[in-house]
Amino acid sequence: MKLLFCKSCQDVVALRLTARSCFCGESGGQYIDNTNAKFWGKKAILFGFNNGSLNIALYEQNTLGDRDDSYGRRFEAFIIPEKAPSVKKVENAVTEAVFHNDPFKWPLQGIIEALAEAEADGARSLAKEKRSSSGSAKPRKAGKAKGDVQARID
Repeated sequence: MKLLFCKSCQDVVALRLTARSCFCGESGGQYIDNTNAKFWGKKAILFGFNNGSLNIALYEQNTLGDRDDSYGRRFEAFIIPEKAPSVKKVENAVTEAVFHNDPFKWPLQGIIEALAEAEADGARSLAKEKRSSSGSAKPRKAGKAKGDVQARID
């Protein structure tokens, strides 16, 4: 089980398959499937409950009732690190999250990264063309360029 904690308003929100936000609206998150979740906000922290220990504590509470020593049933909780494979910090609610543990989303991530790189390369090429069109660069000679390999035909 994953919960979102907002350091700004101190609100704790259980994540669901629909996007949810904290009281102040600075942080939010949602499950993508039964395991993976995305979250956003500069002051967002995710808490995790160990489902096994939580289920045992709930079972004991339901079957045995309150403990005699007035302490509640214990279960394990922890802070989920941002680099955990089942969570992804994103810019906002509509940002698509790609998880390291989802083999079907890796090709999509590769395509997204390749497009971003191609766009950046295109911008660099355009800037280079503009510089060379201003007369500062020598025109390239036709024919074999340095590093080109000439095909051999037998």
